[in-house]
Amino acid sequence: MCAGEASAFIGGENEPSAVKMLLASLVACDINLIVNRASVLGVGIKSLTVEATGHFNVQRYLGVSSAPGPGYDRIAHTVRLEAPGATRKQLAELQHTCEHASPVADTLRQSVALTLEFNQSANPAVRPAI
Repeated sequence: MCAGEASAFIGGENEPSAVKMLLASLVACDINLIVNRASVLGVGIKSLTVEATGHFNVQRYLGVSSAPGPGYDRIAHTVRLEAPGATRKQLAELQHTCEHASPVADTLRQSVALTLEFNQSANPAVRPAI
């Protein structure tokens, strides 16, 4: 995964950010699903590429804006599959698998309850500002 952002935001020149890792999880899930389902269907894969992109509010992420939500407001992913000899029905089954069997895509599509437990060490010399 290539990132055109400054290394201060992503932790290093070749290290993806946390939000890019979310996209990478979607890509990895699609690849896994396609390869496994193609094997079950007897479909040989010559090449497979999956790409994901997304847009999020970087200003909110950096704390310089009160705009809604710092997370992705849209994500798109594209599968490019070369499977010589695969029937239309088999290809439709592979697409259906990506659309309906991906736990990562399913999680992204729904509102998932998320809780945070924030434990702070009890250092009497440091008092949090309230």
